[in-house]
Amino acid sequence: MSSSPHHRTPLRIWAWGTADQPPHRARSIVLCNLGALFGAGATTVCLLIFLLYDPRQFFPVLLASGLFGLGYALVPWINRQGCARWAMVQVLTTAYLQLLVITALISSSAGTHLYYLGLALVVPLLFQRIRCRLVAPLVALAAGLFVVSHFAFPPAAAWLAVPSGLLSILFAVHATGTVLLALLIAFFFRREVERAETTSNKLNEKLEELSRTDQLSGLANRRTLDEFLARQWNQLARTQEPMSIAMCDIDHFKAYNDNKGHQAGDQAIRHVADVLSRLAARPGDLVARYGGEEFVVVLSGTHSRGARVVAEKMRRAVKGARIVHGHGDAGEWLTVSLGLSTAIPNSSLTPAALLASADKALYQAKAAGRDCVVANAIGRG
Repeated sequence: MSSSPHHRTPLRIWAWGTADQPPHRARSIVLCNLGALFGAGATTVCLLIFLLYDPRQFFPVLLASGLFGLGYALVPWINRQGCARWAMVQVLTTAYLQLLVITALISSSAGTHLYYLGLALVVPLLFQRIRCRLVAPLVALAAGLFVVSHFAFPPAAAWLAVPSGLLSILFAVHATGTVLLALLIAFFFRREVERAETTSNKLNEKLEELSRTDQLSGLANRRTLDEFLARQWNQLARTQEPMSIAMCDIDHFKAYNDNKGHQAGDQAIRHVADVLSRLAARPGDLVARYGGEEFVVVLSGTHSRGARVVAEKMRRAVKGARIVHGHGDAGEWLTVSLGLSTAIPNSSLTPAALLASADKALYQAKAAGRDCVVANAIGRG
């Protein structure tokens, strides 16, 4: 039997415990694991130095370092068990104790307290929904331990006598580790800022798209239609090219919707939207849902004869789909009526006037028996 996602072991140890977690919590877990691994790495380096130098003399340091290294190593495993808060507590406890104990053993001149102060200051910020009243004491504790360790354990007061040459090596190791830790944290947070910005931009783009799209049909909505008409109207006015608008309405839609049900009605709207979109797909064309079962087709740079050809293709394509209707006064198949109007944009006309003219033509098409195309003249075109 396969294990659940929560108990799978990713190859990347720093990602342990992030499965099925929301992004903000996963980021904190990753940073917690990285801090622990960094602490374990620095502890291991120091442990090796003492092993190579004189393991007997520095056995207390080796023992303490081994225990602290184990404490850090347990953190990813604790996160993997789903105990993120306890993992962070583990990192804090280990870092605080190591800061104090190792400094007491080998003196503040080794720089141990400098490195683990940085680690101890970062980890409190990882708690989810952490409150200032919790951060402040943790930071104060880390700072207090640093001050105590620095002034209370000079080389003369250390529990173990460490040669100055070895102290210099240890200080260089811890100073390098502190810089690397700062770079790691800076890189991580910069990457997360970039990810957050990317996510925010994508979300804004999605919201913008949703604000311009009719959710049922997938067509442009009224807002997009108005903006498109204004833009195309000005452009065609400069080039003195025609604009044609077709108002399209599904015939006897209320009877269809009442008898077939709302799901069938929605499907009919989507089908008509698909037909109109396929037959008006040029860059200067736009199909929008105008409301209910009514659609608007904008054909930029299309004269009246060309617009009629396109409208007839749309009418025949909808009827040719042979969607059964047959309710009320409707015929056997679902059909549409279209009203056309064409004009060359100029200062005496507006897009609203062209829309009104197309709407009047649609009314005439319905009065003529539906399932037909009627054109209404408004000007040259």
